[in-house]
Amino acid sequence: MPAIKDNEIDCPVRRRLQMYIPVGLEYGVEPEVSTIEGCCLGDILTCDHGILAAGLHGSFFCEHKYSVYVYVGYLHTYCMCVKCGMAKKTQKLPETGKPGSSGRRRSNAERHAETRTALMAAARALFAEKGFAETGTPEIVRRAGVTRGALYYHFADKRDLFRAVLEAEERALADRINRESEPLTDDPVEALMAGTRAFLAAASDEDTNRIIFVDGPAALGWDDWREIDDQYTGSTLRDGLESGMNAGVLRVLPLDELTNMLSASFNEAALGLGSGRYKPAALEETFRALFEGLRA
Repeated sequence: MPAIKDNEIDCPVRRRLQMYIPVGLEYGVEPEVSTIEGCCLGDILTCDHGILAAGLHGSFFCEHKYSVYVYVGYLHTYCMCVKCGMAKKTQKLPETGKPGSSGRRRSNAERHAETRTALMAAARALFAEKGFAETGTPEIVRRAGVTRGALYYHFADKRDLFRAVLEAEERALADRINRESEPLTDDPVEALMAGTRAFLAAASDEDTNRIIFVDGPAALGWDDWREIDDQYTGSTLRDGLESGMNAGVLRVLPLDELTNMLSASFNEAALGLGSGRYKPAALEETFRALFEGLRA
């Protein structure tokens, strides 16, 4: 079947096709074109010089498949309805998932989760290495081994992907603080100090520091970044202070104001650690003086 011009394709279909154009097209080289199954954008299974997408038009039954071939240079595309098993230029989709698997076919949800995990891991590494501003989506999808369509299926844009990476970093930091402080809840001040040491250790890591404290506010804006920070590390601080007040160990003070003031101090400490202006031991000594001064 000859290729038809892009403007001869129904507009809704054309928009869907654009989601499947491989990243290789952007660089003027023959792309490694992917096979996609089951109406799931970005669920890459095999590669075979063409794109096989089930249910592309959304109006046919599942026994039809649609092969979309994209030619570099001309960007001609055509879409043809092919009965299952009749497409000659595409490989038959495996019945048992990835090679070496137990034989159970992966669900769409599992493939979605794997794709999202791969994107976040690739993005996290690049954001840490180059920073948010210098990282582009083409290199993220190349490192993750997925198409741009997969990225935009899971995330609205690079900012949305960065937000997901930042939330994962904040969640991991909050979990670390809780693990260190929970065994010392009998003495709220020592519990707060254990959490402080965990925070300072994480903030001393160059990658974590760059993602959370340097690029976080710049990429998301202060309000969005502050909302995430309050939800995770800010929440651990608030809980520790409230626990100490309820136990009668710490003086009862306005909780929101105290939490916010101390949280600002922790963020300043993190920035100072990242730039080399502050030393962890000096910061730990300073925070101990602050917490001891709160004793009732």
